[in-house]
Amino acid sequence: DQVPEHVAVSGVKGERVQSKTLGPVPLVRVDGSWRVLYNWGVTEQELLGVQRSLSLAEDDFFIEAYSCAFGQSVHGKLFVWRYHMTFFADEAGGLAHTITIPFRAITLLKKRTTHLISRTVIEVVTSKSHLFTGFEARDEAYALLDFVWSYRNRTGPIIISGCPIQHVIGSIKYPHEYRDFRRRFSGRIVAKDMLVSYHPCTKKGNSWPGRLYISQVKVCFYSRTFSSRLHEVIALRDVAAVELLSPALGPDGVRIVTRSGNLHEYTGFDDRRAALAALAFQWEYVVDRLRSPKVLVMGAVSSLCVELVKYLALENVRIRASWVAPAPGDAAMQYDALLAPRLPLDPTLAQLSSLGVELVEVDFNRPETLGVALDNVTKVFLMPALGEQTLAQTSALLYEMVRTGEVKAVVTVSLIGSDPATDCSLHAATSSDFIIAKWHRDSERLIQQSGIPFTFLHVSLCMQFLTHTPV
Repeated sequence: DQVPEHVAVSGVKGERVQSKTLGPVPLVRVDGSWRVLYNWGVTEQELLGVQRSLSLAEDDFFIEAYSCAFGQSVHGKLFVWRYHMTFFADEAGGLAHTITIPFRAITLLKKRTTHLISRTVIEVVTSKSHLFTGFEARDEAYALLDFVWSYRNRTGPIIISGCPIQHVIGSIKYPHEYRDFRRRFSGRIVAKDMLVSYHPCTKKGNSWPGRLYISQVKVCFYSRTFSSRLHEVIALRDVAAVELLSPALGPDGVRIVTRSGNLHEYTGFDDRRAALAALAFQWEYVVDRLRSPKVLVMGAVSSLCVELVKYLALENVRIRASWVAPAPGDAAMQYDALLAPRLPLDPTLAQLSSLGVELVEVDFNRPETLGVALDNVTKVFLMPALGEQTLAQTSALLYEMVRTGEVKAVVTVSLIGSDPATDCSLHAATSSDFIIAKWHRDSERLIQQSGIPFTFLHVSLCMQFLTHTPV
């Protein structure tokens, strides 16, 4: 994949749109202070202060905040975290903590109507009822709360289509716009492309209003006239610059410049800085992802590797997962049933694909497939397929690694007792003639001789491999 040269996102005077992250939370610099990218009402200082006052766990990260009232008259902000929702009341000296509700304690979330006409209420039921009122965007807040609540019995970051929730939050907060985006650009976007944000605007030179959709990997513009529809799709990887239009060209405009020199200009934004910041952050995120090296996990349909891939995806590591599809009845191609039994192929690959993992099939009879699997890879985790072919396959893999010269580390799963010189005497004595240990031992010697830095994991039998329960 060709990666575009990095061109700074610029404004009218060439100033750079500054961005950074606080954990998984994207921040941009607005009016001299760092603010949450998709909610400029929350500053970094305010967020850090709230985190300190709550003593939250490291993985209980911020997702969103909404201005509202608790009960009838206590005004403040409702903060949505990974495991909790907290309300802070407005006071003269800042925000004062009022109530914390763990998502696990919630038994019901419900949109309520009060006084027959007010549709700004969300009811949260635990052992008692809590009413939050006065939302400017009640349906948006409810959609997000309901989604995070659906993860109440899981732990760890929320990863959707391979990205943290903060990078696809538009798909959750704006379900109707997301459905329109999928429908309007059906056939022009991939199935797992999620919505980051959207902005009503117009195409420069076209007076008809439209929508600028920013997805994970593309920018899409749609507008409709009486007689025609306009669809524009720009891959973020093809973008060379994102700029504010000069006042003479449009006081609220944004220009996207592609590597081929094409200009796409849009005006009529409610807040062009918000659109520019969202474009800049997602574009740089895509470019960084394209440039960053991959980790190759070989043996992806083994139970151990599936759990490893899940963990790496949650850590936002770029992953390529490969597997060797065995011929029917070919026992030599099966993974070690003692260490990591194979999982059903199709549902396993579907699960990994939903995490945004790149999937490739390796055929050791076709060396070019090894080159594809190892392209732009710097680290390899190897769960070898065991059998008489193990040594030949390891040799072919190492040859390709040495040929490319890009792999800097190999981690391979082996069997305790496969190295009598280092493993405990009991296992070494009982496994010195064990054929599986011999296969592992011969493969380890090849890896040692390759000169590539290595780590050998000599594992014993784990109970979940017998019960087929998750690690």
